[in-house]
Amino acid sequence: MNVKDFIEPIKEMWKQYKKPLLLGTAILVGILIFISVLSFLTSAIDKATAVYVEVTFNTNGGTIVSPAKVRKGRKLDENIKTEKAGFEFKGWEYEGEIFDTTKPVKENMQLHAKWEKTGAALTHTVTFETYGGTTIDPIEVSEGRTFTKPLNPEKEGYKFLGWYLGEEVYNFMKTAVSNDVTLKAKWERSNSTYFTEKELERSKSLFERLSGTWYLKEYEDIYITFTEENNGFDENWYFLKWYNIDLLNNCKLYIRGNYQRAFATEKGEFYQKLIRFHFSLNGEELILKNNGKEYVFTKTQGSKNRYTDTIYEHSLGRWFLENSYSSYIDITKQDAKDVLDYDTYCIQTTNINLGTLQLGSSMEYGCRKAYDESLFQNLKIKIDNDVMTIENEYGVKHFTLNRVAEFGSVTGVKLDKVGVVLENGKKVTLSATVMPKEANNTKVVWETSDASIATVEGNPNIITTSADGVRYSATVTAKKAGTATITVRTIDGNHIATSKITVPEVAVNAISLNKRETTIYVGNFEVLKAIVTPSNASNQKLSWSSSNSDVAIVNENGQVQGIKEGKTTITVSTEDGSKKATCVVNVKYITLNVVTAMTYTRKSLNGNYVNGVSVNVTPSGGSGIYPSYQIKLYYNHNLVKESTTSELFYPTELKGNYYAEITVVDSEGHESVTTKEYIKN
Repeated sequence: MNVKDFIEPIKEMWKQYKKPLLLGTAILVGILIFISVLSFLTSAIDKATAVYVEVTFNTNGGTIVSPAKVRKGRKLDENIKTEKAGFEFKGWEYEGEIFDTTKPVKENMQLHAKWEKTGAALTHTVTFETYGGTTIDPIEVSEGRTFTKPLNPEKEGYKFLGWYLGEEVYNFMKTAVSNDVTLKAKWERSNSTYFTEKELERSKSLFERLSGTWYLKEYEDIYITFTEENNGFDENWYFLKWYNIDLLNNCKLYIRGNYQRAFATEKGEFYQKLIRFHFSLNGEELILKNNGKEYVFTKTQGSKNRYTDTIYEHSLGRWFLENSYSSYIDITKQDAKDVLDYDTYCIQTTNINLGTLQLGSSMEYGCRKAYDESLFQNLKIKIDNDVMTIENEYGVKHFTLNRVAEFGSVTGVKLDKVGVVLENGKKVTLSATVMPKEANNTKVVWETSDASIATVEGNPNIITTSADGVRYSATVTAKKAGTATITVRTIDGNHIATSKITVPEVAVNAISLNKRETTIYVGNFEVLKAIVTPSNASNQKLSWSSSNSDVAIVNENGQVQGIKEGKTTITVSTEDGSKKATCVVNVKYITLNVVTAMTYTRKSLNGNYVNGVSVNVTPSGGSGIYPSYQIKLYYNHNLVKESTTSELFYPTELKGNYYAEITVVDSEGHESVTTKEYIKN
């Protein structure tokens, strides 16, 4: 069989099937082109209609993490982490629970870093004063670190202007934390209320008549005040305050309770607001009508108080069982701390049980506030005409107040030690004897002439009775070198006894530092700890110095700050004895790093949303302060926009090659030049 015989049949087959084969090939190519176009259109529509949410990160004192743009319904990058000296990062928390990065992100959110302490790391507390805005929790920040700005607080009727430290806006990106700090919110009224001149004058005139303190007639501690004060936002308001009377609760008198509230209003509303309290002026009297009652206030302070005509007022003292010299009840008091607090009374017995009314046992029955009569009620105590009666299921007993004349006043007091030499930091017990032991009120108070040298604290639970009187003890603690006089004084009769406490000087023997050599980075801090020997040395004043302040400086607390690369010696010296200790400090430079995020995104400009190329620059390291930024954006090798901040946005719909050139310079002049490329298809 020759070649011709083989080829001829193939030619005949090609002639027969040529058209169907070409048609099938064309159809197959068409299908592949259709699938490619459909895939491209689907991807373009998907990108154009995609919705993104923003996830911000509060690192709670860790290294700063830039906000992340996440497509709605997609997952957050699980590799986003932060670092913090002395702590291990345990994950991101959302609404108090660890955030699951395998779940889709559906809305804007802020995640908070959760830390676990791994060792001794110097941290500082940052607190936030919102002045009536929503509460921002305090955070712990490592020494020398910056921290993420918290969410803005909210306050009805006000616009938040920012966080301030003193008079300056706080820079969260650049300010390293070196001590405990409180940031304060600044507000601006978002709107104002208009008042006519007539209303303003009416308020002013009324306030001038009411200004000052008004006492409930005949009382000394139930009163109201009208004052003009600054509200903390450079505005003067009229304030109405009340004490031991509730003007908002049907004018209930708290003669046996503790109550205080305050009410503030803008000047123009003062007249209108005051109407609700039903006040009227009649000459020199201010009359309050409410809840079917009328209360009269005057400018004159009376003599009655909350305790007037109460069982508490008539109960204080020693009550002797009828026809007995050895069985009695002591009802004592502890004075209130201020006008809004209440006296406390305590009940205890000698040689009688008030529950069973049987003789032979002494008991303490507890203490209550003066307005709380429950203790009298529980013990079935009634007082009438200086006679106390206790009547219960076991019988009836009568008591009289201070009935036995010879059980009268205190005649004197003495101390067991009249002079003590006490080392700094040491303690000694003094014992006072009050005479006679039968005195009605043997209570004492302890005083020191100089608490900076020696303090004294009475021991109320250590009380004994001897043949010559009742003994009380107190603990004296030496604080520093010098002399102080401890005085014990009887409440009854004002009798005194004194003891001179001498705290001798203790010389400094040596001083040392917790480190002999250390390394810190430029812009960072470290605190050196000085140890004075002995620990109770009288004069522990220290001075600090740096052999090369161009490399590192040190303050009076031993806090060292790196200034520039190099080596210096920090010296601490004692004022007493000029003892010295040193630490070599090596200062290194942290490499200036720049992270650039370049995306094609959608942004609001002048009220309209437009598409464009976004460049965001985040520097780290270096000196920590970055005064100079320069971003240049090129499109197909042509410069289209520049920025001197850390951000750039270029509105465009053009496809092609975008190229950014970024230059960041820190405060020490170190420069970092990086590039970033983005191709928009």
